[in-house]
Amino acid sequence: MANPSKKARSKYKAFTGKEPAAAETKKIKTPSELICIAKAEWLTYISSKLNGGGDGTMQGFKHRFGAKTRIYTNPEGTFILITGPGFKVTHRGIMG
Repeated sequence: MANPSKKARSKYKAFTGKEPAAAETKKIKTPSELICIAKAEWLTYISSKLNGGGDGTMQGFKHRFGAKTRIYTNPEGTFILITGPGFKVTHRGIMG
């Protein structure tokens, strides 16, 4: 596990509402090519966040995306990227 940068720690805290005790970071090789494989309609995730409606216990959050949100992968199929207009991760959660 890499030591998170100050910017990464700040994003973690903004999203979860707490300092990262052992935040997992991962260095990646940026893909040179991405292929659109699907339209993303929903994302469901589990987090113990305090911000964006969380109470600090593990619970599920479901986010509905706009019509232009897409899922991409690299040719090897080892990388997934979700992107769309206005899509952001904020202190309230995943927005877009």
